Amino acid sequence: MRGVLLFLLIVFSFTGCETTVDFSARLLTTIPETALWVEAFHRTYSHDHIEVLYAPSLEEGLSRYRDIDLVISEETLPASRLFPYPPGAENPLCDPDSFYPGILAALGNGSTLIRYPLSFSLPVLAYATASLSELQPGSLTDLETVIELSADHTTTRRGAITRIGFFPGLAPSWVEHYLPLFDVTFLPGPGGRIVWDQRSLEGFMDFLTSWYDRAGISHRDVVRYRERYLTLPPAENLRQGRATMLYLPLSSFFMIPEEARSSLDFVYLSHRGRVPAISPVTTASILRDAPHRDTAEHFLRWLLDPEGQEEILAHLGRTGIPFFGLAGGLSSLVEVSEGILPRIHPRLAGKIPPPNAILFTPPPREEVRRFYDESFLPWLEAALEGEAGESLAP
Repeated sequence: MRGVLLFLLIVFSFTGCETTVDFSARLLTTIPETALWVEAFHRTYSHDHIEVLYAPSLEEGLSRYRDIDLVISEETLPASRLFPYPPGAENPLCDPDSFYPGILAALGNGSTLIRYPLSFSLPVLAYATASLSELQPGSLTDLETVIELSADHTTTRRGAITRIGFFPGLAPSWVEHYLPLFDVTFLPGPGGRIVWDQRSLEGFMDFLTSWYDRAGISHRDVVRYRERYLTLPPAENLRQGRATMLYLPLSSFFMIPEEARSSLDFVYLSHRGRVPAISPVTTASILRDAPHRDTAEHFLRWLLDPEGQEEILAHLGRTGIPFFGLAGGLSSLVEVSEGILPRIHPRLAGKIPPPNAILFTPPPREEVRRFYDESFLPWLEAALEGEAGESLAP
């Protein structure tokens, strides 16, 4: 329903307004909710107009539309396409002290920043409140604690006993999120080849193997469990006892309907006291050849201000459309995530990790993303199922 409403709203925004207003800046986005942000902006600044253009991908949007000033997306364009501020000059759009530590360093640095972080999500482990007394809601829970729980806790479903808590094989995205915490990074090398630290990767795979062994679960057990039981909506699996714990983004947890979420709590799954921000972070960027850069800067300055984001969140609340934060996540501005969002979502109060506990990693380049999709993740899935052939090597 949310998607249908947003679609109708966007169609109206794109077609109904375009014929009556001479827009002074064009915004290309892959995030439908951006149309609502622009509505909130227009409520305050009626003299600066933003035309919202939606496309499923930036590549498709840039080939379809011309004279784009601004892009907002989880995808990233090459730095050569984006407008950089001169080195040493003060960036008028960005106050580094307002952002979570580490997020600016992951995208750029100081006055030359060309990608402006807007929001991010964090991985959490959801569980039925009454089922796991060992976990403290909203806390940083180390992987070691979860491994012990996966070995000790049992659930039953119609007489079938499963010693399943949370396992990598039940949440493949977990691996990609947590690789940086194990010092595994993939980088473009000479000739377009992807290179990585083989020792770190082997150490990570040893960790996964040990996890299964300590819990007394085989790869096949996990695969069969996943295929047989994990077909219902996530919260329903927890309610029916088919799963003890569920791995998902914080944004997805808060998009579960309140009646289904009322009996659930969550913890942040950490390693050595750190939680990885789910990559990539939603960012905004001004194109190098933007024909209306002044208007684009005005909109971004408003968007990167706590008061502007508070206006957006209030406007989203008035629409009646379920939402969580900005672009489905926590704001990159500390003040908004720690001060404003808990007023809208009271269950966040006191449950946001310390800023220095969040690890932000640079957005993957196109060739790295392709390597993940075509080579690494298929190899990893086979390895988790005990069917891997030769070891992955640079």
